[in-house]
Amino acid sequence: MTFAQFKRMKPKYKRRLILVTLIALALCIGVLFGISKGIEALRVRLNTTTLDKITAANVLDKASMNKILEVMKQDDSANVLVVDSVLTMSGEGRVTELTMNLTNLVSQGSAEEWRLTATEKKAKLRKVKTRYENLNAQRLRLMEFKTYYPALSRAASPQLLTLLTDRAPAGANGSYTFTDHFGNNLSPEYDSYLARGLEGVWVSRIGGVSGFAEGYARPNDCAPAVVSVEAVDTARSKNKKVVLLPPEDRFVVLLEAGPYA
Repeated sequence: MTFAQFKRMKPKYKRRLILVTLIALALCIGVLFGISKGIEALRVRLNTTTLDKITAANVLDKASMNKILEVMKQDDSANVLVVDSVLTMSGEGRVTELTMNLTNLVSQGSAEEWRLTATEKKAKLRKVKTRYENLNAQRLRLMEFKTYYPALSRAASPQLLTLLTDRAPAGANGSYTFTDHFGNNLSPEYDSYLARGLEGVWVSRIGGVSGFAEGYARPNDCAPAVVSVEAVDTARSKNKKVVLLPPEDRFVVLLEAGPYA
């Protein structure tokens, strides 16, 4: 139909034609959007590996670390860097969730972004993106996976759990969340948290704990984390109903780097 023919149409037919055109356009956009989402879902699925026999309970074990490197096809663990992590532990010291973002330095001109997620039921490793650029500069601010991962496993240290439950009890249904969003976990800036009143805790590679204050000079590299407590509201929790208090930042925990004990 030409524009001249459209102009000669009666108004009611013009409105109908415009309405039909808009509906057809909306349907086309919907179909294209659906195809795009389907392709994205397929891409995510193809780039995601379920880690066999690994859950939050054992995700921080040495065998699990080796499995992660195997999936990444990385023979040198020094080429994998930890961008950030969030570890959730029950009030009884059981690891329930882990999310960790990693950079795999494949070569001088390419790198891969990976995300590890673990729950009490399963663990998955997903390749998020391949970047064709040199990301070796990240070594100046990010810890190597091979030292960070064993350090993070010390979050379940019995001595640390005793300190947490003594100073900030969460209750059996509460939780402690260890968050590393420092941006620079190789040389973390933690004095600002201490100035806000958070308590500093150093956890040695054998699990021992000690306090520290502003200006503390770390004796070794560490996996840093701000620990928030989500405690049970005992006043409002009744029978099987559990009510939690809002999360509260309470500690800055530095987990000493080093190999598995």
